Amino acid sequence: MKTLILSILLLPFFAQAVPQKFTKCAKDIELKHPKRSSGVLFNEDCSVAYVLPPNQGTFTVLGLQPTGELDLVCSQYKDIEEAMKSTTSSLKRQTRRIERANKRIDELEGYLDGGLVPVGMSVDEVEDQIDELLNKSEEYQQKYEASWNRLKNMKAYYAQLQGARGGFAMKSNFVDLVEDYQQKNPDLFFEPIKIEQSYLAINEKARDEGDPLSLPYEAVISLETAGFGNLPLLKNLRAPKPEGEGHQEEAPGDIFINGSQGNIHFSALGACPLLKNGQLPQDFTFAEFSGDISAKVIYQYHAQVRKGHTISYNLGQLASRIQKSTKRGGFFSTKTANSLTESGKSDSWFKFETYSNDPTVVYTEDYKREIKQQFMDELLREIAGIELTSTGYPSLIEPGSNGASATADALGKCPHLYCQVGMAAITILDSTFGKTTAVSEYIKNKNVWKTKTEEDAVMVPYFGDYIFK
Repeated sequence: MKTLILSILLLPFFAQAVPQKFTKCAKDIELKHPKRSSGVLFNEDCSVAYVLPPNQGTFTVLGLQPTGELDLVCSQYKDIEEAMKSTTSSLKRQTRRIERANKRIDELEGYLDGGLVPVGMSVDEVEDQIDELLNKSEEYQQKYEASWNRLKNMKAYYAQLQGARGGFAMKSNFVDLVEDYQQKNPDLFFEPIKIEQSYLAINEKARDEGDPLSLPYEAVISLETAGFGNLPLLKNLRAPKPEGEGHQEEAPGDIFINGSQGNIHFSALGACPLLKNGQLPQDFTFAEFSGDISAKVIYQYHAQVRKGHTISYNLGQLASRIQKSTKRGGFFSTKTANSLTESGKSDSWFKFETYSNDPTVVYTEDYKREIKQQFMDELLREIAGIELTSTGYPSLIEPGSNGASATADALGKCPHLYCQVGMAAITILDSTFGKTTAVSEYIKNKNVWKTKTEEDAVMVPYFGDYIFK
């Protein structure tokens, strides 16, 4: 069997001018890394190194003052925390009850599915017990959700209650890091990678996993800086998106990378752990309270990766499949077309493979389906000698009178172009080749595997973070 390879490379002309996520540069270049480094990305020819932000920065709180009667608020919250612990124990008991009930339900349903019943029980008694357990499980679940919601509401209240306010100053020394790289590696050119967006997450320290109270709530209600109003905060470490409204002007994406200063407003959840003997610390860094407060900057940048897909096809095998479909008397409907491209039996004539040097970058199923449909139309036009007119409808390339009349009849069966081309192809194959020997000869001559490869370079968003020391 013959094989023909056709390659199509679709790489932007500017591929070398952007950071690449995956290159061989790191293996070929002995790079000296400064302290606090998070690493670098190279462009394609290794002539430029893009420096990622440092792995740590500093965040200093200045002149912190309580808001309202913080002593009283913290005392109340301490009492509520004790009540929360009791509720947490109750939640764990409810969880165990739910698990036991569901396990017994599974066991009883397994008996019935196997046509069996436990010794001493009838089928009706088993079904009654299942219903009773289902009701108990639902009851336990409702109690669990009610207790859980009470806990969340308590914590959410203190997470929004003003606790203290002061000034702040943060910096990462990103510029200094780039200069350090340049000094340690004078034969290379370094520049800071472009940061598209950055977010600051300042939350209470998470508890042990498995504790319903482990979800961290906001330690800081808001940050304000001159010119930009409230800055984007990440709450509960959810997926990055800007929070808060009323910005005087949209803050630059790298505002938490190059440094900023302004005013900070702690919630009661954030301020109470800082309160020692009725006093708040005036000036301190987050590193000093790392056991009570979790703070980090999350940033987004873009880097280029390659992805592509390979289509392998055999026109002779496809003609054979179409011939068999025609002999069974069926028109080439959309359903039939999809079965030829997506069924497990399509490997005999059609293969679609995707690849990327980043496993997280994939083609969607809709994209794959669209590629297959477009390629199926292309194949059918080639097999049947059909080209598209300016109106988008198929016309015939010297098909002969029998083929022409057959095609006209086929076009009325399905208004979709995909169906029209397909049905026309079947009809023409049947009327043009006519005899089985002619079709067999065509299949023999076209029994060649061809491969089309399309590769593209795309910019993909990535996230990094740094903590405060």
